[in-house]
Order: sequence, then C-alpha cells, then structure tokens
Amino acid sequence: MNWGKAKNMLDYCFSWFPFYKGLVGGHRYYNMYSKKYSPSSFRAYGKDNKICKDVEITAPERMCIGDGVFIGPGCMISAIGGIYLGNYCGIGARSVLFSVEHRHYGAETIPFDDVRLVKPIWIEDYAWIGINVSILPGIRIGEGAIVGLGSVVTKDVEPLKIVMGNPAHVIGSRDKSTFYKLKNDGMVRAPSLSANKLWIPPLTIRKYSKELAILGFDHNKCESVIVDISRNVE
Repeated sequence: MNWGKAKNMLDYCFSWFPFYKGLVGGHRYYNMYSKKYSPSSFRAYGKDNKICKDVEITAPERMCIGDGVFIGPGCMISAIGGIYLGNYCGIGARSVLFSVEHRHYGAETIPFDDVRLVKPIWIEDYAWIGINVSILPGIRIGEGAIVGLGSVVTKDVEPLKIVMGNPAHVIGSRDKSTFYKLKNDGMVRAPSLSANKLWIPPLTIRKYSKELAILGFDHNKCESVIVDISRNVE
C-alpha cells in the first residue's frame, strides 16, 4: 500500500477522533504555509499574513504587504519593479505578477537587451484576485475590486469593479453602499480564514432541486438555505 492510500485509510478510520484531527490537521496546516519568507525579507510587512507553500517571490525587498494578506500556493511573483499589496488582499493559487518587462523599443540587441523597464503593480485594500490570474506590469487594481479566476489583467481595474477574461473586462461591480458600510463598521475578514458556510440561493434551488438532493444537500424548495460544512468538508 502506498502512502497516499494509507493516509486515506487513516483519515477514513480516525477522522472522528479529536486527538487525530488536532495532530494531523495541525501538521497539514504547518505544511500548507511556507516559512521561506520572513517578515524581514520584505520592504514592509504587516500582521496576520499567510504566504502558502511553493510561492516564489523574486526581490521581496521591493515588496510591501499590508495586514491580513493571503498569497495562495504556487504563485509566482516578480517584485523587482515593486509590488504593493494592500490590507486584506487575497491572491489566488498559481497567480502570476510581474513588475518589470524587457525592453524592445530602442533595444540594442534582439529579441531584447539587458535593460528591464520598471512598472510597479499596486493592489489596493480588500482586492480579491482569483486562481490562475496573470497581472501584467504596471497595473493598478483599485480598492475592493474582484478579478475572476483565469483572467489576464492588461489594464487598470477601478475600485469595486468585477473583471474577468483574457483580456480582463468589466462584468459587474460590487454594491458601493454595502461595501463602504461594512468597511466603516469594521466588518473585515482575512482572506486566509476558512469559509465554512455554503449558501444555496432560491434560484439554485429552483434550477437544481432534485440534483441538490442527489448531491447530499438537505434543502427547502421554497427558501434559501445556509449549510455549515465546517465539520465534514475542508
């Protein structure tokens, strides 16, 4: 039996046991986050940040990170030209951020020369970057903006806008009054914290009533449902 199968068997047999959950869960949490980059590695580093395993950062000394920032696993970040991540930003797994680009106009050699152009990336507070997003050099992403998974951001994103696609384009906007009320009331949550509740809205229930039951959701056909999954789903 290989280790993967053995681990699955142990989880199946002992996942209910509190000591096992604490021991194994703590070990997995430790492995999830990399200790490769210490706060002193960065130009500025706030509190309550999480940098996941396998994140590669070039020139962290040119990178400023606020409070409550989350950087997902497998991200590749080139901060040579400078990168700023505001408070409570979330960067999804396997995203790519580059703050320099090679020179071709006026270059003395081809395909490019030994000069790179400095183009900082500036991501403001509460911005949410999805999985597999590529952010080109020189981009500013405004406060509270959302970039959907798989997007390629080629131009600035205004505050509260929701963008998606390649190239990324505006598909919607966050509600301004709700956003600023939550902000002013201090209703802020670090992106690194687990989201353990699922909301099944009325439209989903109407469209997938039978399918939801097959998939294990106990729901009421006439009302929205919030399901707490903290005990059985990671």
